[in-house]
This record gives sequence, C-alpha cells and structure tokens, in this order.
Amino acid sequence: MSIPIEELSRLQQDQIRVRNMCMLAHVDHGKTTLCDNLIASNGLIHPKMVGKLRFLDSREDEQARLITMKSSSISLLFNKPTSACQDGAEEQTHVAEGKQLINLIDSPGHVDFCSEVSTAARLCDGGIVLVDSSEGVCIQTHAVLRQAFEERLKLCLVVNKIDRLITELGMSPLEAYERLKQIVAEVNSIMTMFSSEKYMSEAEAVLANTGAAEEGADGEDQQDVYADFEDQEDLYQFHPEKGNVAFVSAMDGWGFRTDTFAEMYAGKIGCNPRVLQRSLWGDYFYHPKAKKIVNRRAAKELKLRKPCFVQFALEALWRMYAAAGYEVNIEGGSAASTKSLEDMAKSLKIEVNTRDMKHADPQAVMVQWLPLSRAVLGMVVDHLPSPRAAATLKLQRLLPALSFRADPPPELAVVEAGLLNADSSVDAAAVVYVSKMLSVPPKSLPRETEGQKMYVLSDVYDPSVPEAGGWREVALGDIFLMMGQGLELLDAAPAGSVVAIAGLETSVLKSATLSSVLECRPFATMTFQSAPILKVTVLPRNTLADQKVIKAGLRLLNQADPSVEVRCRHLSPGALPSSVTRVLQESRAGLEASDVENPEAGNECCHVAGNVTALETMRERLQVSAPLVAFCESVQEDEEMGAQQGWQAKPTEITTSNKMCTLYVWARALPSSVT
Repeated sequence: MSIPIEELSRLQQDQIRVRNMCMLAHVDHGKTTLCDNLIASNGLIHPKMVGKLRFLDSREDEQARLITMKSSSISLLFNKPTSACQDGAEEQTHVAEGKQLINLIDSPGHVDFCSEVSTAARLCDGGIVLVDSSEGVCIQTHAVLRQAFEERLKLCLVVNKIDRLITELGMSPLEAYERLKQIVAEVNSIMTMFSSEKYMSEAEAVLANTGAAEEGADGEDQQDVYADFEDQEDLYQFHPEKGNVAFVSAMDGWGFRTDTFAEMYAGKIGCNPRVLQRSLWGDYFYHPKAKKIVNRRAAKELKLRKPCFVQFALEALWRMYAAAGYEVNIEGGSAASTKSLEDMAKSLKIEVNTRDMKHADPQAVMVQWLPLSRAVLGMVVDHLPSPRAAATLKLQRLLPALSFRADPPPELAVVEAGLLNADSSVDAAAVVYVSKMLSVPPKSLPRETEGQKMYVLSDVYDPSVPEAGGWREVALGDIFLMMGQGLELLDAAPAGSVVAIAGLETSVLKSATLSSVLECRPFATMTFQSAPILKVTVLPRNTLADQKVIKAGLRLLNQADPSVEVRCRHLSPGALPSSVTRVLQESRAGLEASDVENPEAGNECCHVAGNVTALETMRERLQVSAPLVAFCESVQEDEEMGAQQGWQAKPTEITTSNKMCTLYVWARALPSSVT
C-alpha cells in the first residue's frame, strides 16, 4: 500500500496508536536495509529494490560510500493483526488492534557521525538495537546501547543476517542457537552493567546527602534507590520468549519472533500457544512420544538433544534454504533437502512466481512465510511505549532537578503535569524540543506562513525569575511530516509527534526548548559520545568576493551539524577525518546555492542547499588547511621504551567504561629543548 498523508495525520491524534522509534546499530549491521524492508511493506518502494535503493540515504556521498551519515525520518503504517500469543504484549496492556503509526528514524552507525545518534535518541520513546549475528556485539553497539540508556529509551533487539549462519558460516541449527544465545546474553550483560553503574552512583549520592540524617530515613532512601534499580534492570533486558527479540534476514526480507512459530505449531502438537512460546527459548525440549515439553534434566534422561527453538524454528529455516539448493549443515554434517522449493511452497500454501521458482530463490517463499515487517513492526507496537506511556520515564531525563532563584510559579506544576500526561488539549501548554537543525533547499518548502507564537528557552532559563531573561519570542513557520527526503505539510501536530518546523533559523543555534508559556523548565541538554578533537581552517581565496558568502555557509553548517563548532573562521568538526571530509563537502556545496546572494539579510541559514554535484567546481573558492589535532601522542614497543631514560617506573592503568579494554601508560617529561 502507498501511504495517504491524511491517514497518518489522523492517526497522530490517537496517541495509543503512535510509536516513535529509532534504529541503532554498529556500522554495516543492516539498519538501512531493514528500513528499506519496512518502507517496502508500505508500498513506497518495490520489494526487489530493498537493500539496493537505500531509500533513507538521500545524500550522494551516502549512496557512494554505502553508509548512513545523517539521520532520516519517515512515518509508516502497520496493521496489527490479532495474535493468539498474548505474552508478547503483556507489559504493553494499552496496545490497540488495527492500524498503527510508526515514526521511524534511521541513524548512522559509523563512529564519525555518532552525534546523529544522540539527536535521534532524544526525539524517540523507544528504539531497535540491531546486531549482526555473524559479527556479534561490536564497539558501536556498546555506544548506542549506552546512548539509549542515558536517554531512557525502551529497547527491542533484532538479530540480523541469520542467513549468513546458514549459507556462509555453515553452522548447524544447534551451533547457530548457541551463537544467538551468546549474543542475547552479551547484550543483556551490557545493559545490566549500565543499570548497576547508575544504581551505584545513585546509592553513593544518597549516602553522601543523608550522612547527617536519621537512620530510618537513610534506610528508606536506600530502599527507594534499590527498588528503582530492580525496575530499571528488568526494563532493559531482552527475552526472546517474551517477544522483544526478533531474528531476521533483512537482505532476504524475512524475520520471526518466538510467537510466530508458537502459533504455527501449537495446534499440530496440541499445546497452548502461550506455553509453547515460553518454551521456545532456553533449556526446554519437546518429547514427541509423550507430546509434552520437558526441562533439561528430563531431556538428558530421555536423550533429547534439540531444544524447542532448534527443533521448531531453526531447522525449518535450514530445510528451506536446502530446498533452494544451498548446502546446509544439519546434525553436524552437510545435508541436501528431499523436497524442492516448489514442494515447500505448496506445503505452506504459498503462491510463488514461476520465474522465482526457476531460479530457486528462497526469498520468494520466505517473505510470504515469515514477513519481516510483521515481525519487526509487530514487536515495536507490542513492546515499545506510546508517547503517553513513555512520558514518565523520559521526563526523568528531560527535566532534571533545577535550583530556583525564587519560589517557582504555581503554573509550573500544571505545565509539567501536562507533559507527564502528554496532554494535547487546547488549554494545555505546548512544549517542543528541537534536537537538531536541518538545511533544506527553499524549493522543498511549499509555502511560508507565520504560525503559533512560542518562547525559545535557553539552557540557563529560570522560570521562577522570567524577568532575568534567557528567553525570546518567536513565530513558528509551517509544520511538516518528514518522509525521507520529502516534506509533507501539516496543519497541526498533537503531543507525541515527530515533525519538522520552519522559521527557527534565526532563533535556534543547534537545539532548544520551545514553550507557549514562560512557566516551563528548559529540557536537559543532549550528551554526545565524543567531543571535537580535529580542527581545520577554512578561508576564501578571494576575500573580497567570497568572505561574506563563506561566513553564511559556515553559519548554516554550525546550525545543521551538532558535531561541528564554528568559531570565527575556524571549523572544528567531529571525531575523525572522514567527518571533516563530509563537513567540508557541505560547506563547499553551500557556496554554489544560488539563493545565498545576500548573507547579511538575516535569513540565509535556511537557503543553502546540501547538494554536492558541483563540488569540484567550487573547490577553487575555498582554501582549507590540513587537519590540526589538539593533542600529541606516541606509541612505542616495550623494548624501545625501556632503552630510553626518564620514563616513569610504574605504568598508569586506565580501563575503559565498558570494561572491555585496559591500557597501561608510561609517561616521560618533555626534553629541555622543547620546554
């Protein structure tokens, strides 16, 4: 189906049917291909173009390098079917049947563009963490998990590229099961570590702040912290048997959760679907003669070696690929299928194109048998919260404790109660968080109108003394629904919406809190995984003709990229040289925009295009220095280090925050010739 914008706008009004979520993963783990599958399920692209079109990678350099550099948003529809397994939605009791609105943000996985992950996570109520089953948990997986934890996002886990375990690594179903268990356990241990760190820091704070208090009060505070820790620890755990973990092949377009096979086999073996779903993960085995599920101890006595997940789920996948002509590993040896792909399709009552049957393409059968969009979007609806359900958890992060200089106004409590309930009524205060600024060509904006008047609140604004300043009034422009690189005009946006707002280029630098009333606290600033460490100097070759235009382009760049700092004529971008390259491309591209003719007019920030087609023709107008590193270091072998004089005898030991790496550092004083 194609997406009618009127339908999306109507669903926005019903918060129980809205999910705001982002894709988080290490680079090349398959986020964009997974997004292509979900977009194809809405009829926006052809299924054959999945993984090739990369719909949300709208930049030319993204398409050329095959990585995502900028976060992109799109709104999708999902028609939630009725399920016989209710465990998947146990925690989300307010889930509605029928059509759902999914506001999806695809974020980069490369470390150079980690600031885009921070801005995406701030806008969302939940997220999907994607892990490549063949590579496992990687360094950026750690980083995005921490970012999601800091932003109080509820998460679901997707283990991708299951097909590689079959066709490339040649694993047996049992070996693949052990691999999948290891991945889920590792992700859970990372989240437990984050929860433990937070618990320990909060417990230390309670002990420090209540040192002089009575013993009874101390005990009560510590019990509250411990109770919160238990809730947080359970909140961030992944349990396939509960349905918040999906196993997919984004490239082949199929995916499943445990409830998928529970519903499929429950009637055949005479078992309750909910009981079978709980047994499809862990040490549970099916005894065919007794037609019952037994634990590990009983299975050992009965000599049952295949867990239910292997017997009912993985072996079925292996046989399907064997039917397509792949040599698969079953029971530790190579085995060929006794059935053809056509026979498998007929037994599953699936109609497949004759051409696909001739090519023996397993994707043709798998996408109909185990549709990926149903597994992933169904999991999103079942387990990720609606804006109203997420408000309690998110506001703990967005509204930190603030020391008021005077008595806070009584209206402040009313505003925050409205935020807690995601109130969209006419009388409720409108509060918006701007997480990033976007550079948009003027031709993409269909019209320019003046909308609602709001206040831009700075980070230091104190609602108890509004006369002290820290705010300014601004008139909003048009409101748009983001559909990839397209913008769809909206008349209004209720609470819980993810939208683009025009008219803020002269009032917001990078991020800000907007409020319709002054009795409102500014939201907490975002945290980023890295700070700028490289600098380049950008100068015009023709100072008289180009200086003002370049200043306008750099001013726009400073707004549009959270990882960039522009100071005078110095550009200080992100973490690694590849981000410098991308930043300079955007800066040069800005110079060719025909709309930047009068940079002193005050509205140039929204009129510089992000097109790099004529980049080479603009290179001569910019003079760019080599990247300057803000620190110096050297690394030597142990033998070389020991041969030199002046090194400290005992090394300094440094352990990374994720406890995965320990560095031993020796230091030596600078030579007198330098000092």
